Amino acid sequence: MGGRVDEELARRVQTFRDQGFTVFSGLFDLAQVERWRAAFDGLAEQGHLVGGGQSTWVRDLLERAPKRPYRR
Repeated sequence: MGGRVDEELARRVQTFRDQGFTVFSGLFDLAQVERWRAAFDGLAEQGHLVGGGQSTWVRDLLERAPKRPYRR
């Protein structure tokens, strides 16, 4: 890699260290996000969610829905 890419990566790593996350805007297109949203909603309807409030996830996601559209 070179200059600008290295600087961007270093900035993102520092943001992750400081805030616990970093955002890659535009990494996934809207169609992919909609597929993930539909998969999440379907699993939620089946009662596979864990947590609550600001932190909710699907336990054992790949085991529960191995054929869902997780990749482009």
